[in-house]
Amino acid sequence: MGDKVTFHEVNETESTNDLAKQLARDGADHLTVVWAHQQFSGRGRYGRQWISPVGNVFWSMILRPRSDWPSLSGLSHVAALAVHATITSLVSQRDQVQIKWPNDVLINSKKIAGILIEARPSAATVSTFTSENSSNGWVVVGVGINVVHFPENVNYPATSLHAEGVIGVDRDQVVAAFTRFFVEKLASYVEKGTPYLNEQLLPLMAGVGNKIIVRVSDNVDDDVVGIFSGLDGEGQLVVTKGNGEQQIVSTGDVFFGLKDH
Repeated sequence: MGDKVTFHEVNETESTNDLAKQLARDGADHLTVVWAHQQFSGRGRYGRQWISPVGNVFWSMILRPRSDWPSLSGLSHVAALAVHATITSLVSQRDQVQIKWPNDVLINSKKIAGILIEARPSAATVSTFTSENSSNGWVVVGVGINVVHFPENVNYPATSLHAEGVIGVDRDQVVAAFTRFFVEKLASYVEKGTPYLNEQLLPLMAGVGNKIIVRVSDNVDDDVVGIFSGLDGEGQLVVTKGNGEQQIVSTGDVFFGLKDH
């Protein structure tokens, strides 16, 4: 398994993740990048629509994990670190760029990127994709970055590089920079494991030490409310509730403050 990146560029597609999955089934190599000028059926976590106008980044990479890799559940954090590195390489106010658990990247508290991980076998989630079932398998890491446009009237405020004053940068430059950072962060994770992720993530996380709401289902009665105390050994969220009990959250949407969202 080599470390050479192969680029597969298309003018338009329904979804770069779907195209990458088809190429993976057809035998495409590890570190094959699929990126499109426009996609028509992009999606984010939980099947949410990802708005995909021309000028933004729509990027997916095929990975073929080896048996000695650490948990693949960390790949979304790897992608978030790579997005963060890409954005901070372009903006002047680097301290305004943060990661919102689990993998959203914010500028000035507004979302600029989304990440979606999908794996084979199709019945498995990334967290159950192990060395025992990975010999002929693949993982697709999908990332969207708002360069020119951003959606309005969405669940969480959004922005773009251009809206934040980064005008002299185009989509192609962001694709190249992000690909480089992702390959670097992936190599570090494979070598050093989850402790590397937590060491890198915590200083960049929005809301650490503050009160948060974690929406874990469509029922607001299931919300987890408390202090964002840190990450556990697997990169999961640690929330300290009002009674002092700590709760580990593996998936959900984080909101800051105590009003309904």
